[in-house]
Amino acid sequence: MPQGGLWSFCHSFQIIFGSNGILLESRSPLCKIVAPIRKGIHKGIEHEKCFLAASVIVAAAGSASAADMAVKARPVVAPVVGCGVNPITASNNQISLQYAGIHKEYEEYNSPGPFVDPALPVNAVLDTEKGWVHGVSVTGSAMFNLGAFCNAYVFGRGSYFDGKTDYWQPLGRLGGQSNAKIWEGDFRLGKGFDIAPNFMLTPYLGLGTRSWDRDVCQAGPCVGGGLHENYSHSYVGAGLMAQFAMTPNLVLTASGLVGSTFDSTIKGGPIANGPQTITNFQAGLGNSAIYKVEGSLDYAFTQNLHGNLGVEYTEFRYGQSAPFVLQTNGGLGDEPASRTRNVTVRAGIGWAFGPAPTPVVAKY
Repeated sequence: MPQGGLWSFCHSFQIIFGSNGILLESRSPLCKIVAPIRKGIHKGIEHEKCFLAASVIVAAAGSASAADMAVKARPVVAPVVGCGVNPITASNNQISLQYAGIHKEYEEYNSPGPFVDPALPVNAVLDTEKGWVHGVSVTGSAMFNLGAFCNAYVFGRGSYFDGKTDYWQPLGRLGGQSNAKIWEGDFRLGKGFDIAPNFMLTPYLGLGTRSWDRDVCQAGPCVGGGLHENYSHSYVGAGLMAQFAMTPNLVLTASGLVGSTFDSTIKGGPIANGPQTITNFQAGLGNSAIYKVEGSLDYAFTQNLHGNLGVEYTEFRYGQSAPFVLQTNGGLGDEPASRTRNVTVRAGIGWAFGPAPTPVVAKY
């Protein structure tokens, strides 16, 4: 039996007054303790010794019982982590102005149908637009709290590019350059989740729009006889952004989106000041999958002044259009199926407008 159990059985005792002195005897059948107390000379002393002995034994028994008694610990309440501000949320609250350069690679295919080129295999590359086009991007993002809803995330970016691309056919570059003007708008809405103090995952809904003005000039500068085209589409998809704060000043970001284009359209007509042999036309290009992958870094020089650098890859397709009237004499044409692969690099500065990073405060 444990020591504490023995004491629990032996704490009940009686005081016996006898001719030889005073005895303390346990009443428990499992424990027999007899404690003689020597009889004093005087009656007063005898009673004093009895009282003193009984007090000492009772006190000792009580002390041992308290020592052996299990102590009940206070229940621990799990902390509830509040919405905090860290280097990641600080980098997500800024407006930035960036140089942007896009390397465009656009391929049209020898699509089957009445306008297929018999000199090439079906679905072979028919012609290509390649080259770097320079421009600018303006980006704004915010990560904020809505009551107990932490890390609500919004993002918007507008980009504009203006330049020329090289026109290629299977025999090689033909020496022509096509004017290119590109507008892009990208938007995100999501919520960040703190996986660790310096690591966050943010799933988001992405949507955007794109427009590309193209002057097709098969040889030399665009002159009479060229063709102006405008390709446009919108997209929607689901994405995930991962962010890692390597230091309090440096945040790395990687994101990816998979979605679908919609409202894809081509509009066209003659180029300005050229012979009016081309009539205005318009046709739908169907929907297709779209993929976007992006990586970037953000460095805080001060609480407010940031520098950023990033690269983005985008891929999507346009489908073959139905035949449409292309020439003023009633001649028909169509838009072949195509694929676009763009690589965009950005570098610029940003101004952070959120509060300074502080440790997350726990609520109990």
